Amino acid sequence: MILKLAKSPYLLLFSSVILLATSGVEVFNELEEDFEPGAHHGLIIFSVTQLLRIFPEIMHGLEQMAEAKELSHEKKSKNSNYLKKNSPQKKNITLEIIVLILSTLIIFLASY
Repeated sequence: MILKLAKSPYLLLFSSVILLATSGVEVFNELEEDFEPGAHHGLIIFSVTQLLRIFPEIMHGLEQMAEAKELSHEKKSKNSNYLKKNSPQKKNITLEIIVLILSTLIIFLASY
């Protein structure tokens, strides 16, 4: 159970966003002062690499969910003798998630 939780892509996504936000605040506050390398610079790099590592896993899961939903709709339409000729286009889920994360980060940083 603990191993499954530790490898959860959602937990890694959440922790990466928190690390990025908190270290981003530190870097933003440092802009007013002289540049001094610190741990927050390394945390930004680490959190960005974690986010890049997690996106393919989350996208794969979201694609599987979309396919399952599409199959259930097809099954329902076959039962009612109605066949869809044009299936709806898949949304660009990747772009939506990136925009959501970036907008949340911007709102968080703007509050400081």
